[in-house]
Amino acid sequence: MLWRALAWIVASTIAMTPSWGAENRVLKSSLRIVHGNQNPVCRASLGTLDRTPRKAFFDGAWRESFRSVPWQDDSYKTVTAEGRDWSVPYKHARADIDNDGLQDIVVVYTGSIRSVDIDHLFVMSPSEFKQRRQLHTVTRGAQINPDNTVLFADGVSALPVEVHVWKYKGKRYLLMKEANFGRPQYGEPRSLFVGGLHRDARTAAETHPQKRLVLEMICRIQGS
Repeated sequence: MLWRALAWIVASTIAMTPSWGAENRVLKSSLRIVHGNQNPVCRASLGTLDRTPRKAFFDGAWRESFRSVPWQDDSYKTVTAEGRDWSVPYKHARADIDNDGLQDIVVVYTGSIRSVDIDHLFVMSPSEFKQRRQLHTVTRGAQINPDNTVLFADGVSALPVEVHVWKYKGKRYLLMKEANFGRPQYGEPRSLFVGGLHRDARTAAETHPQKRLVLEMICRIQGS
């Protein structure tokens, strides 16, 4: 019978494909809070991740699970070391990232290092952003990862590859995901951090050699 043959083919395909439907399974029970367990912000972020499909998390679409800022795509002209004209793509958004009641401009530039895309996040005032756009120097100034690492006030450092601005109960936070997070086959578990930017962070960054913005670690989530 034709229908029996078709049924056998479907059953065989499922049996030979252990990951059948895995991309739609959520992350629940594979994550744990290792810092900030009593903080409601941590529990809220973990709850959102628990409902996130695994495929969406690993391919970068995890940010869509969190309330986001409206990013705008833009670019500026420059010249490469080889003398070629190049348009540097970036995205920016207006958001009170340090929760001081004043709007900031948050700029994200995604660069590639050894075939890995890494987000770099800059924070500036609207007037500084306007000036930097005119000078074609948007991806300069105070940022959270000047040497590809983020530094927290308690001395912990991280190597995030994906950065996102999250709004929770009227406040803005930074979410930062390290490479290979949640994939034990790559070795020690990586982390997803929830960080907060202090009001004086930009002032302090101006005197730092790398113009580094130091964050408060609010939450650290690891894959188990």
